[in-house]
Amino acid sequence: MKKIVILSTSPRKNSNSNALAEKFAKGAKEAGNEVEIISVIGKKIEFCRGCFACQKTGQCVIKDGLNALIKPVLRAMYFVEV
Repeated sequence: MKKIVILSTSPRKNSNSNALAEKFAKGAKEAGNEVEIISVIGKKIEFCRGCFACQKTGQCVIKDGLNALIKPVLRAMYFVEV
């Protein structure tokens, strides 16, 4: 089983992109994977500074909406609890 995080980046609810993410998630779940869809709608996210602090601490140094997204993504990437 794999951990899959789908970042839905469409600025609109019920968009074609969101529908595609849902279909992908359904197929991945049916294949036995653990799936989480995260939407960025309404979150303020700034550009990455490339400092890699998130990989060391599990938190972004920029205090924006990204910190809510980092932990699920890191869990899926490294298969560890952060």
